[in-house]
Amino acid sequence: MRSRQRYAPRLALSRLPAGAGTGILPAMTQNPYLFRAADHPLLQVNDRLKLREAVSGFGIALRYQERAPDPPDAPEPAWCETGHSIFVLSGRIAYRFDGMTVEAGPGDMLHIPAGPEHRHKPRVVGSETVRYVLTEFH
Repeated sequence: MRSRQRYAPRLALSRLPAGAGTGILPAMTQNPYLFRAADHPLLQVNDRLKLREAVSGFGIALRYQERAPDPPDAPEPAWCETGHSIFVLSGRIAYRFDGMTVEAGPGDMLHIPAGPEHRHKPRVVGSETVRYVLTEFH
């Protein structure tokens, strides 16, 4: 059995429903550089978001996410001030910032620095679930 670590919820996970993102998360394995993602199921965070996450000993979370489109009557998400580097695998996603929106698709990479001056809100573009890999840092 692989080692598991307890962690304190981070700012980005504080927006998740009660009980989600606050428990036992997979450690990086015996090797601090490797996380065998296939050994861990996707967590259903809410009706539109699934994720698989590893938290490194270096203070960075590595996450695979599947985000489904919001229904037309969905409330607008809260602003996120956490930093991310993102690689889009499939689908399209838009990030709204103060004063601009950036849209990305398969093969695109984004880097969003942490902080209130880079706050952002994600939104799936179109009807396809977007699949992407991101790192999260504060």
